[in-house]
Amino acid sequence: MLDTQIKIETPEGIELGVRIAGPVVRGFAYFIDSLIKFVVYFALYFLVLFSYAGLSESSFNVLIGILLILMFFFEWFYSVFFEIFKDGATPGKKVMGIKVICDSGVPITWSSSLTRNIVRVVDMLPFFYFFPSCGVGLLFILFGKNFKRIGDIAAGTIVVHAKEKNNTHRIAEAEPLVPSQPLSLDDKKAIVMFSERLNSMSEPRAYELADILEILTDELGPKGVEKLNRYANWVVGEK
Repeated sequence: MLDTQIKIETPEGIELGVRIAGPVVRGFAYFIDSLIKFVVYFALYFLVLFSYAGLSESSFNVLIGILLILMFFFEWFYSVFFEIFKDGATPGKKVMGIKVICDSGVPITWSSSLTRNIVRVVDMLPFFYFFPSCGVGLLFILFGKNFKRIGDIAAGTIVVHAKEKNNTHRIAEAEPLVPSQPLSLDDKKAIVMFSERLNSMSEPRAYELADILEILTDELGPKGVEKLNRYANWVVGEK
């Protein structure tokens, strides 16, 4: 499938292994999304066709104008909507088990999604009688680093295989310990996330993060890590 396994480091210093989506799986995802768009446009065409007989010329022209505006926004914001609100995956990407993330490993942002989709017009070049060949984008995917098209390079994004839900991290086992002070919901989330990702961190990074939470543990270094793990086990088992 022409996929590549790489490792990226998140802003929190956590190293994640991801598998880059190759041109074949991305091509199938693009085909599915294009098919969905075609169905929508075909439905709009019939709407116009059936409306023609019952409307005056001026009303019909207004309808055409509104539909053209809707088609414009649908074409250019279809991918943006799903990438932002559906975990980086359009319906086509969802079916193929891939999604878009930032180079840093964090979920795609509004600015990144808008950039990669606006620059798509360059990836579609050259155009033949208004039909895009996508030749430029395909060349960059095939011969560029990490199968990135120009939009991905400009936006700082990569397309990766989505991990299965059963591959989620588990907290490190430890004897549960009730915190000495009340924890907010954000505190609990931070502690559990720390414990879940502990095995993917280097020791110095784990100590550094544990030291930040000293206000909750009154401990530094290894003792702080141990206490956070015990807190995490208490949070998970809390009724």
